[in-house]
Amino acid sequence: HYFCFSNDDCDESLDRGFPDVIRKGVSTWTSGAGVNAVELACSYLKSCGCRIVVDPFCGEGAVLAVANALQLEALGVEQSQKRARQARNLDGEALLKADREAV
Repeated sequence: HYFCFSNDDCDESLDRGFPDVIRKGVSTWTSGAGVNAVELACSYLKSCGCRIVVDPFCGEGAVLAVANALQLEALGVEQSQKRARQARNLDGEALLKADREAV
């Protein structure tokens, strides 16, 4: 789960469709969000005017890295110091590239 914030009125965005089933894509860990899914979600939210993504359980940081690569601000919270360090160093551009090459 992650939160997105915007100063814009986004009510109309609730009427837009978003696929229930999409290709997960490359993942930084087994139960993590796939890069393709994160890219689609962040792109959709950005198109609705969202500018900040907050991931309260960021793990290794795929959501944060992809959001940053898409020019969104991102804030993550992680209890594990090891995963928090990994999240700080994760390269969203490299993740997106690896995902595109994997298709």
